[in-house]
Amino acid sequence: MAGASKRPEPEQRLSNTQRLAWLRLLRSENVGPATFRALVNQFGGAQAAIDALPDLSRRGGRTHAIRLCSIDDAAAELVRARRIGAHLVAHGERGYPPALAHADGSPPLIYVKGRLELAEMPIVSIVGARNGSAAGQKFTRQIANALGLDGFVIASGLARGIDTAARTASLGNGTIAVVAGGIDIVYPPENADLQAAIGERGLLISERTPGYTPRAKDFLPSPLKSCLPERRLKPIGQLRHGVLPREQLQVLEQARYVIGHVPARHRPPERPRASFERDLALPFRFDSSLLVTATTSAVFREFGDRGRPRT
Repeated sequence: MAGASKRPEPEQRLSNTQRLAWLRLLRSENVGPATFRALVNQFGGAQAAIDALPDLSRRGGRTHAIRLCSIDDAAAELVRARRIGAHLVAHGERGYPPALAHADGSPPLIYVKGRLELAEMPIVSIVGARNGSAAGQKFTRQIANALGLDGFVIASGLARGIDTAARTASLGNGTIAVVAGGIDIVYPPENADLQAAIGERGLLISERTPGYTPRAKDFLPSPLKSCLPERRLKPIGQLRHGVLPREQLQVLEQARYVIGHVPARHRPPERPRASFERDLALPFRFDSSLLVTATTSAVFREFGDRGRPRT
C-alpha cells in the first residue's frame, strides 16, 4: 500500500550466499540442529559440509545417495518467506532471541515476522491447558497484562485456552507467539485474526518452512518453545486429587512458578500442601485469590532492572 511504513530488514551476520548454504544444510536429509553444528564445526562452514555429506554417508555404510536440499529449493523457500513478510534469521542476528541462542538444541535458523525488537526484551512464558477454565483464563489475562505493563514480553504458542488468553491480553504491550507449523499456517483456525495481529503488532516465530502444516509431534515441547523465555509461568485451575496429566509434567519441570488454586476437596489428607512442593520441586502458591501482584512482583525481582520500573 502506497505510503505504508516498511519494517526494517534484520541486521545480517550471514551473507546471502551463506544464508542459502545454511538453509540447504539444515533442510538436507537427517540433518537436525545438533548434526548441523557438528558438520559446520568439522568442515568450517555450511557449504563445505554440504560438499562432504555424500562421501560421509557412503563411508557410514549408506547404500543410496543422501538427499541434499538443492539451491533451487532453498531459494524458493526464501522467496515464499519474503512474500509473506517473514525473515530467516540465524544465531546472533537481530530477531533471534538471545536466551534461545544459548540453549542446547536450539534451531540454527528461525523465521520471524513482526516487531524484531521484542526478541531483545526480557521474555516470560505463560503456558497452560487448552481447556483452561474461565477463571484460569481470566487469571492469565490479568498476569499477562500486569507483566506487559512492567516491560516484559509474553511468549507462548497459539493453542486454545490459556495460550490464547495470554496472547490476547499481551498484544498491546508485547507478545511473541511460537507457531508449530509454517509461520503462515494458522492453527487453531479460530485464531486466524489473532495470528495476523501478532504478525503486525507482536512477533511470530517458527522453525518450519512456510506452508508446512503441523503434525501431532510438532506440538510437543521443543527447545524453541522451552528455551525462548527466560522464565515460565504455569497458571492452573486445580489439581484433581493432587495429580496432573502426564503430558503436562515436562512443562511443569521447566516452570519457575506454578500458580494455581487447589480447592480443599481436591487435597487428599495424606498429601498436604507441602507434598506438592516436594513432588514437583516448585514454589506452589495455593490461595483463593488471583495472586497477580505476588506473581508479577516475584518475576520482576528476578529480572531486576531489566523490566520497566513500576510506576
